[in-house]
Amino acid sequence: MYCVLRSVPKVCRSTGVLLRCSSVNAGAHFCTSAPPTSPTTTTTNDQQQPTTTTNEQPLPTTTTDGQRTFTLNKMSDEGGRWTKGIKGIKWRKDLTKFRLTCFVSGTAFTGYVINPATSLSWTSFGQSLCVFGGTFLCAAAANTINQVREIPYDSQMGKLDRPLVSGRITIPQAFTHGLLCGVSGVTLLCTTTTYTTAFLGLANIVLYGWLYTSLKRTSVSNTAVGAVVGAIPPVMGWCAGVGMMDVIQNSPGVEWESFGWMLYPAFLFSWQLSHFHALSLMKRESYARAGYAMMAVLYPDSARKVALLHASSQLLLTIPLYYMIAPTALFALPAVAVNSWLLYLAFMLWLKPSRSPSPLFLASLVNLPVVSFALMLGVWYAPI
Repeated sequence: MYCVLRSVPKVCRSTGVLLRCSSVNAGAHFCTSAPPTSPTTTTTNDQQQPTTTTNEQPLPTTTTDGQRTFTLNKMSDEGGRWTKGIKGIKWRKDLTKFRLTCFVSGTAFTGYVINPATSLSWTSFGQSLCVFGGTFLCAAAANTINQVREIPYDSQMGKLDRPLVSGRITIPQAFTHGLLCGVSGVTLLCTTTTYTTAFLGLANIVLYGWLYTSLKRTSVSNTAVGAVVGAIPPVMGWCAGVGMMDVIQNSPGVEWESFGWMLYPAFLFSWQLSHFHALSLMKRESYARAGYAMMAVLYPDSARKVALLHASSQLLLTIPLYYMIAPTALFALPAVAVNSWLLYLAFMLWLKPSRSPSPLFLASLVNLPVVSFALMLGVWYAPI
């Protein structure tokens, strides 16, 4: 049976099996139904020797002419080969984008630690772990929704090792995993922190899984929306100990100090834009092939300018972070050093468009952990 599809392989209505596809171009796939589960024997006119085919399918490959091919295997319930044991852990890790999710959860942990309402106690330590775990589960749910919705585009970008694209799991399995993560994360935050924190966790799932993912196909503003999503976890951490209104109304000092909670999320917002514009410039051809409306694809010069602008903002935000959150050299020295280096790389990328964005991208990966750790260290040792 042959057909032409404009999206990912689907289940054949007549046979109930997943379709095996080879990408012919960016918009169409010629599909054949996957072979039956039982071995079959075929013969040809040229060779009379029988050839036996099984249900085993090859891993995703690249053809000699550069066209992408991938295979979606029919899922078998015999032994749960794709869903149990080490392989089950592996696809869950890939589906949740484990490293990125840990990165996001770390900013929520930092937001909790730098809140003056929290203290160095076992109770606060336990609550901080709940903040990290709840944020992790919410981010895992959002990333799962994102991968479910972007299956055809991931295949066009060459992300053939992802669980859904490679056929290691089915969409219902991914949906169930994402639903469990989302419900568990919101419930954990609701029972161990505050309702505000739980609401922000739920809002982030919706913003990332639906709004941001949809805008990637239609508007260059998607990166800015994604930056807002990335700035919410530290707000979740700050609000975990006390409610948002309590944070604003009960902060000591003059009125402008009441908004100190906004500084670290604002830094995260700028970091997201400098980081992801560098990343999108690196993968510009892949994003263009998949049809994403990225600024780096449509307006690469503007992407470099925005990265430079927000690298500058990161350095400037170091000043109020020093005076209002961590007034100590333990924070100021490393923060100024890494932000100055990031600004230099962003400036050189803007000055010389032919320059590779990789140094800026790698520097951003170092920048956020250093600033976050220095900020927590500065809060702990500020009296010294």
